[in-house]
Amino acid sequence: MPFQITAKTSTPLQNIQNTLTILMGQPTGGFLDREDEHLTQFIRSHTMRNLLIFFIIAATWDAFTTFYGTLSIFYSQFDMDFMQMITNDPRKTGAALGFSAVIVLLLLSAKAVLEKGFHIMFRFLIGITFIYDAVTSYMGNQAFILQSGDTTVSQFFILIGLTLVISGSSIAIPYIKASH
Repeated sequence: MPFQITAKTSTPLQNIQNTLTILMGQPTGGFLDREDEHLTQFIRSHTMRNLLIFFIIAATWDAFTTFYGTLSIFYSQFDMDFMQMITNDPRKTGAALGFSAVIVLLLLSAKAVLEKGFHIMFRFLIGITFIYDAVTSYMGNQAFILQSGDTTVSQFFILIGLTLVISGSSIAIPYIKASH
């Protein structure tokens, strides 16, 4: 008998608990055998890789919307065409690009600042950076996703949720890399 398949009977609730245990990386309590441990590591590594890819894409969009929001603040005109803003004044475009890069890099360093016990001033700086990033990302998301200045209450809450996920992605990347 070179190959034998044994069936394990389990309830749907046990299947959900097993899946959550695999994804969360917690001790299994003995109900997973050796073959299942390889599957557990495979699922966990692929889930983390997919999360990392998602957050990298979200952080890239965050940098772009922060760039747009910063340009909008520099020009104080929210109805101006994006290409017109970019080509109108190269100094403002360069400053907005540099400022957006600094914002994203500060948010990427948030894990080190929050975990290593940096001075309270650095923690305050990360908080202010996140608020600025969220506001400018909201402006960019509103301009590029809704493409109108008028938002309903439901659109406002959807934009807030989207903006918080996108702005938080730069902070989440170092945590995911550390656990991967």
